[in-house]
Amino acid sequence: SVQLVRAMSRNTVELNTISCNAAISACQRETALEVSPQHSAWHKALQLLGITTQSSVRLSAISFSTAVRACAKGAMWEKSMTLMSVLSQCMSEPDVITLSAAISAFEKDGRWTNALQLFDTIVENKLEPDKMTFGTLISTCEKGAAWQMALQVLGVMLWSMVEPDSTTFNATMSACEKGGQWERVFHLF
Repeated sequence: SVQLVRAMSRNTVELNTISCNAAISACQRETALEVSPQHSAWHKALQLLGITTQSSVRLSAISFSTAVRACAKGAMWEKSMTLMSVLSQCMSEPDVITLSAAISAFEKDGRWTNALQLFDTIVENKLEPDKMTFGTLISTCEKGAAWQMALQVLGVMLWSMVEPDSTTFNATMSACEKGGQWERVFHLF
């Protein structure tokens, strides 16, 4: 997709936000075995963002959230945070989709304190977190052995009238189990 966008710009084919977002999305969905960072999906997504910023194409929140998801899939949370910084400098405040994508960047490493800071941004901006946002945050707490925080996030989720699914409950139960608090699982039922 990087070569296609470069070819489009060289051959005077008009690049637009939609074609660039589609190319970044293709990178984000890439699941092939990656042998080097230069061939990784996240690296390609960042290249496409760079090509797009050099052209006259206006980047959208979708452009950034898709690139953030590509970085998240590659466990490149540092790159995701850099993108979030760039987004806030060149556009308005990020939306709940972009912030949720950034939260997922911390999931693999269990960096629940960082994820919680982004969740606080969602709340401060009066955005409405959805089931996926809460589920990802709870899963991040579970991977970070933060069973107390997982239970608190589940409580906020219920208070917010967002219905947890089985994956959310399983992550919360796993967090309690990993924290040696298996008896707390019974209180979830």
